[in-house]
Amino acid sequence: MTAAEAAVGSIGGALITALRRFPGREALVCGPERLTYAQVADTVARLRRAMEEAGLRPGDTVAQITRNRPAQWLVTAACYLAGFRSACLPLQGLPAAVLRDRLAAAAPALVVVDASRAAEIAGWGALGEEVVWVSDGELEGWRELGRMAGEQPPCGLGDPAPPSAVVRLGYTSGTTTGTAKAVLLSSGALCSVALMNLAQADWPAAPRVLCAEPVAGGFGSMVVPTLVRGGTFVMLETFTADGFLAAAAAHRPNVLLMMPPALRSVLAHPGADRVDWSTVDLMIYSGATLAPAEIDRAHALFGQVLCGIFGQVECPKTIALLAPHDHVSGVAGRGSSLGLPYAGMTVQIQDRSGAPCPAGEAGELCVKGPAVMDGYQGRHDADQPFRDGWLRTGDVCRMDEHGYLHYLNRLENVLDGQDGGTA
Repeated sequence: MTAAEAAVGSIGGALITALRRFPGREALVCGPERLTYAQVADTVARLRRAMEEAGLRPGDTVAQITRNRPAQWLVTAACYLAGFRSACLPLQGLPAAVLRDRLAAAAPALVVVDASRAAEIAGWGALGEEVVWVSDGELEGWRELGRMAGEQPPCGLGDPAPPSAVVRLGYTSGTTTGTAKAVLLSSGALCSVALMNLAQADWPAAPRVLCAEPVAGGFGSMVVPTLVRGGTFVMLETFTADGFLAAAAAHRPNVLLMMPPALRSVLAHPGADRVDWSTVDLMIYSGATLAPAEIDRAHALFGQVLCGIFGQVECPKTIALLAPHDHVSGVAGRGSSLGLPYAGMTVQIQDRSGAPCPAGEAGELCVKGPAVMDGYQGRHDADQPFRDGWLRTGDVCRMDEHGYLHYLNRLENVLDGQDGGTA
């Protein structure tokens, strides 16, 4: 292990510290379900032991095809501690054949399936007989997740997997096709994502987070920052604007997390103005920039608390950050930029040969730093998106004279002649 690798913490270690520090506080909320830090620690410890007793070893994959509930995140947390690879696949939205192929490609040792689709998925025959099948509800002939954990005696969380351990398989776009790539994310990379976001987004001291998005996706990386601060993470099993507004009124959050489509549906909802948003200190969005009219509407509703974060599955939410004051700076075009690169990450715009582009010139966005993935699962070195240590994002951007990044296009669109960029 190099000195740089030794300096990176593990996501499991960060989680253990948080759970031990605030045992009596409320950690996770979803509808009527409410879990304290102590209850989270106990359940995660039991799940880890149950999976180890089922025969799983570090490096094995645990696939989940389940709803957005605390149990889903608890299984993922157990993977982070044990060094298993957590792979969350969507319960709905993919054709059955595509979901079956992705499940087979993940090669899981254990699969947790929503009870509503358990029989269908188990009947695909996509996996070997040695795979452990678990349902998140009571089904005859199935191991049930809650009982599986409950059968274990009280136990400690144990030692976390090292920073170098790959503990997550994230999936790139290709939501209705089989072209998605499985991204290998290490425990150290995920810890870096958590701590860099805590350090650079202006989180309140005791966050009460309301998240509109599934924790199986990119915003799941915001659970550990919430817990590190001793906060509460409120999740919705299914997002609707009505449900989000009701949760906001009930929980009085001071941090909101959502992608632009969810944000737009909230901004347009006739009931949004009847909710008291005065507790909101930070509203983090990700996935796309906002139009000036959307920024104005969000400011009128929440106050000047917008924070845009940009990343990729290959470098989750840690490439650039557009701070609240940048949304109101008055500098032309700044509010529609991606923001400044994260401190701790190195960002460069490169031409086709890999040489850095001068300010204002379009090129491919390339990134180095501790939050970058290890690579794509099952791909040869020649098929990995790295050049001289740089992650090639495939995004065409330019960096202005003040260091702000501006998104232009995808590289494949430029090469296909769909844009006039010079990448």
